[in-house]
Amino acid sequence: MKGERCQNSFCQFGSCPAPCGVEAVHQPACGQMGGSARDRRSGREEENGRQESDAPHLEDAGDYARAGSLPEIASLVELASIGSITREKALLSADSERIGEILQEAEEYRSKPEEGTTPEMLLDWSDSMRSLRVYTEEAEREIQERLMNRWKGHLVNLLHSLQGAPLTVALVSGRLKDYRKLKGDAALDIDMLRDIQLEALFRAAQSCQMQRIDCSLELLVPYPEDGEAFHRIHDFIDRVGEETLCHQRRSLRYRVGAMLDWDVRETAAAEIARFADFIVINGKHEGAWLMEYLVSEEERGKVLSAGIPYSVLEELVYSIRRTKPAIRICLSGAVKPSDLAYVYRLGLNAVSTVPSELPGVRLAAAQWELLERQHELRRRSAQGRT
Repeated sequence: MKGERCQNSFCQFGSCPAPCGVEAVHQPACGQMGGSARDRRSGREEENGRQESDAPHLEDAGDYARAGSLPEIASLVELASIGSITREKALLSADSERIGEILQEAEEYRSKPEEGTTPEMLLDWSDSMRSLRVYTEEAEREIQERLMNRWKGHLVNLLHSLQGAPLTVALVSGRLKDYRKLKGDAALDIDMLRDIQLEALFRAAQSCQMQRIDCSLELLVPYPEDGEAFHRIHDFIDRVGEETLCHQRRSLRYRVGAMLDWDVRETAAAEIARFADFIVINGKHEGAWLMEYLVSEEERGKVLSAGIPYSVLEELVYSIRRTKPAIRICLSGAVKPSDLAYVYRLGLNAVSTVPSELPGVRLAAAQWELLERQHELRRRSAQGRT
């Protein structure tokens, strides 16, 4: 009840509305796609007046990636530090596939915890030279660790470390079916878990604001079936915020987005995007590898590392951007450096990956953007001579 939730001294017991539940979110069914991807793309190109050749074709980053050991990385960093080569050249000469192993190897030679290693310096340079936001994904915690007090403590630490940068949190998913099998006091309902999660999050933000630490939250609605389902969860989030923070909720900034499966119906995705602040596409799926055999022979080689055909992802992104062109779209699910060619071609704004792939994605993203700038400079130079 609100009287138990709210601890603001100016609120009288029972003066705030009681919390309301929200219906469980159902998994979207796999959409049926009429016509071939080539036919649909051709129609779009005629409509938008653009040609396939207009998409940027970057040089092969493999021509630059040679430094694949700790001594080689150390030499690159040293040469760049003394000005013998540029930082851009050092980044382009590093092997993004090996940087994660090199980073671990360098830890053995770290003399002091506060000292940075040469691979870390290289990754810091890559962070300053790319615009693509790269996230890391954590494994889900046990349900007992999601109780509010422990949850709040974890969130407070995260908000402290971010110092005002956005914290993206997905609500507990209705896919946690196994928790419904628990008996007695352990039988936690998904709606109850979401209520606890949101209250912990809002209280953590409130605690940080009291310490004059700016907070920015991004809340993800997991797999809404359609726009109406998204609205219901959005209203639930707002109600929990009002009940927990009362008048202070208006000083807390948060945005609400949607997590969608890569095979969600395009019409549903477009409807949800109309009301969402941002979209996260889940690139993980048990049956993703099957899709490689459902596309044409010509497109079979254009498959992301998780097994998702590029043409399928392209259709989904197009349907979302057609409804809301400027909406931010993130691709999650163990994105690897080899996937970045498709990421940039689709114009995605962010990716998330597992910790083991994080160094490689950070470095490869900087390499792609440096190559793109070089390509653009050469193109402008050639136009100037003509």
